[in-house]
Amino acid sequence: MYELCAPVLYGKCTPYDFKLFVAGLRTNEHIDRTSRLHIRQKRLLLEIEIDCEEVSYAEIFESGWTRVIRDLPAIMQECHSLIGEGIRIRQFITEGLTVLPNLRSVSMGGIGDDLFCTTGGYQVQSMYSCDFENGGKVLSHALIDLPTIHHYCQTVAYGPLALPHKILKVRSPLKTFTHHLRGTQIFSSCLDAQEKRSPPIILGSMNRYYCQAAFHAPYPFTDECKVEIAVLLKPIIAMLDRSVYIADPTTGVPIKYHGDSNVLDGTQIEIYDYIRAIESSKIDRSTKACINPADDIQTLPPQSLSFPQRILDQILPEQWKGKVVLKNREQAPPCPACGLNLQEEFKDVFKFYKSMRASSEGQAPAYVMVW
Repeated sequence: MYELCAPVLYGKCTPYDFKLFVAGLRTNEHIDRTSRLHIRQKRLLLEIEIDCEEVSYAEIFESGWTRVIRDLPAIMQECHSLIGEGIRIRQFITEGLTVLPNLRSVSMGGIGDDLFCTTGGYQVQSMYSCDFENGGKVLSHALIDLPTIHHYCQTVAYGPLALPHKILKVRSPLKTFTHHLRGTQIFSSCLDAQEKRSPPIILGSMNRYYCQAAFHAPYPFTDECKVEIAVLLKPIIAMLDRSVYIADPTTGVPIKYHGDSNVLDGTQIEIYDYIRAIESSKIDRSTKACINPADDIQTLPPQSLSFPQRILDQILPEQWKGKVVLKNREQAPPCPACGLNLQEEFKDVFKFYKSMRASSEGQAPAYVMVW
């Protein structure tokens, strides 16, 4: 029976304990069947009551798991475990040994990872010694260096499952890298954080970033909008203005790349739903709300992004010109690694915020910004 079930069980894996799963590398032939791997951290919580009352599902849905006390020693242990397994996979690569020969897609992060998906996640990963400087990104960096990987995605900003916030040159370029972060914005508006916390870029690959429509701009654009748009585009420029890193061929330690000038060949970047242009006649800028109460700013049809795209093209570094494109969420394809459909996800998010607005006298969500 096990022989019959193994191809199905190991084909697409979401292990609860990654260490147990990879313990069979090069010894369990069934792991060689794995074509898709989804790694996420455990939801390590202390089973105690908060304020003498259990946390309700409604409270968890509204504010996440932030009200629940976490088992911090267990989180530390898991972080170190993930780092250790990343070192082991890297050693296999360094020694030229074959691991996961049929693995094509990898997804990083999911339920339980909200600890590293907040604005404070940058500090949290330092607390758990899983930041770039301490070698804490070794697992993700090793996985993208596997020669069979075609599609890779991550929904976590920081921690041991997130790629380094760097430009990375891998051994074999991916077909797609998709970053669909939830819980905080992909691009930081804080000038001091824009370079350090900008999302990773995989050279030689199609890089897609699914944002959450933080900025709604009145359309048609005017010349006065140029300054505001240039400010919004600064995080993108900061993302591109970073050093390129590779894994040391012997130790796997991330090191700066000093190579040929055509290192950007084959690299493309698509940024979805970062700026959403809305017809100005439908928006009351004084109240930052729709003129027609039956409308909702999140579902109004988007207008052309040719104006902000033209500004972006003007300020892009020369080597990046023609490689970075702004797009509306309606143009986003489902994530090739995990299947996330931005359109379907947005429908659910819209229903949630619609109910919130109904209970708060029709005020728009805090993350909606209208110039």
